[in-house]
Amino acid sequence: MRYFSFLISVLFFSQPLLAQGNEDDTDKTGIKIYEDKTVKNEIGFDMFFFLNLFRQQYEGQPSTVFKLVYNRELNDKISLRTELGSGYTNNNYKKDTLPTLHSLIVEENLKLGIAWKKQVYRGFQFYYGLDIEFQYGYSKEQQNQSGNDVLDNINTVYLIGPGPFVGLIVYLNPRVSLSIESNLNFVYSNDKAVTRDGVHPELNSTTTTKGFTTTYITPQNIFLSIKF
Repeated sequence: MRYFSFLISVLFFSQPLLAQGNEDDTDKTGIKIYEDKTVKNEIGFDMFFFLNLFRQQYEGQPSTVFKLVYNRELNDKISLRTELGSGYTNNNYKKDTLPTLHSLIVEENLKLGIAWKKQVYRGFQFYYGLDIEFQYGYSKEQQNQSGNDVLDNINTVYLIGPGPFVGLIVYLNPRVSLSIESNLNFVYSNDKAVTRDGVHPELNSTTTTKGFTTTYITPQNIFLSIKF
């Protein structure tokens, strides 16, 4: 709900920019030009990452994965795209005389895909397409059982698979835009969970789960994109 409220706020405050724009952004017939089609490259930055960095200072929330998207237009409607994501969080927790507890979260992902754009209508444009996703995740959380007994919970995940997507672009000017999208992923996952007890190693365990799964991802990121 907090992300949704932020998204609505960004879109609301972007409307004055849309309304003002550049009055010279018209073609020879006087028709408004919302998108600059003379340039074919576009790079997008994940704005929610910076929002979470700001929240982290006041709420102690870990930063999320930073995502960067590059689009290369083949023509006015079709583009190839690459998305890179990377996240790293490392925290320590100390209470009284108990052992210091550590937590580590690492996530890396890569998407390669193709997108089709619909006709622009008053600065808004829908698009859809298909990605192939590769993802790696690692997390380690420590828990204090009793005294100096520390339990390590380690989880390693590999994902690969296709995912169709649909999104909405809002043009602030012909070369700058905001966008959101939703994904439906069909992936093969390999999940390995390890539990290690420092005092009682006989309680150690390893569980591996493999198989196909389907996940629906609601809009969780908003990208600021610049064409060049």
